[in-house]
Amino acid sequence: MDQDRFGPVWDNRFALKVPSDWRENSRYMIQGPQEQGIQHNMMVTVEDQVDACDLANYAENKLAELNAGLPGYEDLNRNYFQTRSGLPACKAVYKWFLGGEIEIYQWVLLALARKTGYTLTATFSKETSMVWGEQVDEMFSGFDLPEQILPENTTGHTIKVLTNRFTINIPALWRDASIHVFEGPVEDDFRHDIVIGIGNDIGMSSIEAFAQINFKVLEQQLQGYHELKRGPYQLNTPLPAYELVYRWCPLVDHKFYCKVVYILFNGTGYTLSVKFTKKTWKIHGRRIDEILRTFTVPVSTTGKLHRQEPI
Repeated sequence: MDQDRFGPVWDNRFALKVPSDWRENSRYMIQGPQEQGIQHNMMVTVEDQVDACDLANYAENKLAELNAGLPGYEDLNRNYFQTRSGLPACKAVYKWFLGGEIEIYQWVLLALARKTGYTLTATFSKETSMVWGEQVDEMFSGFDLPEQILPENTTGHTIKVLTNRFTINIPALWRDASIHVFEGPVEDDFRHDIVIGIGNDIGMSSIEAFAQINFKVLEQQLQGYHELKRGPYQLNTPLPAYELVYRWCPLVDHKFYCKVVYILFNGTGYTLSVKFTKKTWKIHGRRIDEILRTFTVPVSTTGKLHRQEPI
């Protein structure tokens, strides 16, 4: 494969070689505890090629967007500070009304580095902000960027890279619930995405048993489900993997195909899936299969990855 690069490593848990003409569009979410019926989550968004001259300009623009889009928006607090690595950031606190009645409080961290904008958003009620606000502030303070994209005046810091875009420390009772999406080529009005989901604390050691549970869910949920292939799958590393290829018909005369690869390692389950049409399966299937086979995970807490065999 030409012009490959290692894809982002979230929480040092996987790497994938993705061609340079693919684009990452992952949905980063850190899921927190429930309190008073509210699920507390931290959403992280990353914007490339931001049209802002500095952090203050970026923050003003983002908060103006929120002011225009959220009913009953009220700016409560705003301050500029530096994270522990020296990254300039803005923290804003505001409230708005959901459905005209429910008072929602949100804390936002905004950062800008080399035309890339970062927004971290945590949602509370007024009461739960007092319970979980300290942990969110700790995550804000620990938010960092990979060393190669830090502002020029931020030097002398050794930063553990958890993705190729940012790093954040997750406290107890919070967990990574991100969905990693790699957008591939468009063919026949159909975009080919590799979607990677990660499940923690999988209570089984058999890769086949892990895959079988997922097979049953698909069979029950998808209209016109028809299995085409299942069995062991060979990655470029010794990691055990299992694959499923199936067809389903969400609408009459609309058939789609999907290839899913399951990996189970040290109690963590990984699911890689990509969808095709019958036509695009023939065009892109082999190339995407080569990408899937590059998947690997760390062998230890140091982040060292399983060795890849040459492609």
